[in-house]
Amino acid sequence: MKLQKLVEEENQFFTTTDEIEDWLLQRSIRKFNINNDLTVDVDGSVHINGDTGFFKLPIRFRNVTGDFVIINGELTTLHGCPKKVGGEFDVHRNDLQNLEGGPETVGKNYMVTFNKLTSLVGAPKIINGDFVCSKNHLTTLEGGPREIQGNFFATFNKLTTLQGGPKDVDGDYYVMGNNLTNLEGAPREVTGDFDCSRNQLTSLKGAPREVGGGFNCYNNKLTSLQGAPREVSGDFSCYDNILTSLEGAPREVGGTFQYYDNATDLTKADHSRINAAGGFISARDDDEI
Repeated sequence: MKLQKLVEEENQFFTTTDEIEDWLLQRSIRKFNINNDLTVDVDGSVHINGDTGFFKLPIRFRNVTGDFVIINGELTTLHGCPKKVGGEFDVHRNDLQNLEGGPETVGKNYMVTFNKLTSLVGAPKIINGDFVCSKNHLTTLEGGPREIQGNFFATFNKLTTLQGGPKDVDGDYYVMGNNLTNLEGAPREVTGDFDCSRNQLTSLKGAPREVGGGFNCYNNKLTSLQGAPREVSGDFSCYDNILTSLEGAPREVGGTFQYYDNATDLTKADHSRINAAGGFISARDDDEI
């Protein structure tokens, strides 16, 4: 099986410099060098938008100093993509199912939204910008990056767990619109917002201990706030659940505490507790506070 796959990969590529040069020039890629092994280095960026003439790259890029962008196409594999991209790597709106064959190093953002991904295997372990894999078919984050020096977006997939996901995120962490029932596997700290809204959460177990922005867990099935972060610098939004108390709520909230559309209304003791945490209570206009 492995031998057959290797043969298929080798057969996808052009075998003459003339074929490679014609393909590049047809796509307005002009600052390139064809190496002895027929790999291609590009001084600048590669931008291909809406080209549905290929399912696989017919050439093997090696290094691209700028951005590498192939969007709104029909790519089914990343084999042939450069090993090193100096700028942004963007292959959104294709037909990819995994990231095997993709770049090992990316200088900025890594964007793979609106594909058919079921696996993140093949992604770099360290991302120097944002990592965005929203609107795919992911059920797991295994095989993906471990460190992200920007924002992490894995919204509107089919995730059932955060295990195997990034442990260091220097920005926002968004996993809204999945099938999560708890937050085990999330980072211990997030410098930006943490959004786990619109899931199937019955527990906040595994949530970060500290959140530098807002924490959104609204529109879930929470009956308790046990496991919530201790400190939230921004808003804390837990509305539209089935909460019966504030047991487990953060000790400190820097913004608005949004509690409404739950199983029970807030008591005076709850109000005092939120005020002591530093948060401002927010409710709908027809709620008594």
